[in-house]
Amino acid sequence: MPLRFDRHELAGSVGDIGVMIPLAVGVAVAAHLSLVTVFLCVAVSYAVTAIAFRVPLPVQPMKAMGASIIALGLSASVVGAASIEIAVILLLLAVTPLARYLALLFPKAVLRGIQLSVGLLLIKGALTTAIGETALSGLHVSIDLGSMAVPAGLVVALGALAFLIAGKRSWRVPASLIVIGIGGVVGAVLAFSGASTINAIPASISWPLGRLPSVGDAWVALYALVLPQLPLSLGNSVFATEDVMHHYFGNRARRVTSRRLLLSLGLMNLATGAVGGMTEETWT
Repeated sequence: MPLRFDRHELAGSVGDIGVMIPLAVGVAVAAHLSLVTVFLCVAVSYAVTAIAFRVPLPVQPMKAMGASIIALGLSASVVGAASIEIAVILLLLAVTPLARYLALLFPKAVLRGIQLSVGLLLIKGALTTAIGETALSGLHVSIDLGSMAVPAGLVVALGALAFLIAGKRSWRVPASLIVIGIGGVVGAVLAFSGASTINAIPASISWPLGRLPSVGDAWVALYALVLPQLPLSLGNSVFATEDVMHHYFGNRARRVTSRRLLLSLGLMNLATGAVGGMTEETWT
């Protein structure tokens, strides 16, 4: 597919922001990672993925890992260890025939079920965020309507939805850009008014780790992060992604194979773990 860039490509490029930004910031705050390094790794991963596969193949944080990092308050060393460990496992699967046998455990019905469950989880996450129950402290703004306090996020979300439905046939600008624009304006108002605050996040660029994580951190990473995440990554990020890409793009997705996905995921996580980023995966 020839590379192009227009308003539709721009709209597609922001399609994952609703998941990427909150989870990335939450992980950075919890593990004291450099947000500059985190987003630099994300940008490089997106660019390399686009060039390598030549179809719209999004890149996301590993959600099970991200949720555990935030909930348990794990350190940057543990996060780095998890990245390296899951990278090694995925690379071993990529260079051995084991991936073909694992694929037999994920028939098409299971893959479609995984895709449906991910969609439902994203809807749940959107609703949770809209009513103010986020992982970021300080973001709890409400509007008083008589005896009832309505979360401001819910009002904004419903207003944006009504706005999009009313003009869905006349807008030349894609809907995702409109939603991002509304969110940006609301975020700027909250930030400048002092209504929303988050903990300080390191902003300096992290350079490659000078030493390997400790044995203790490696064990914590394996049991708390890698083992819960691995089945999800194989099911959703490898086999389901291959299925969806071939379903929608046919022969144009010939580069998207389970082996290449495993290889790219392994190399991506090995690199991000070494420089202090966060674990990443493809996502459908």
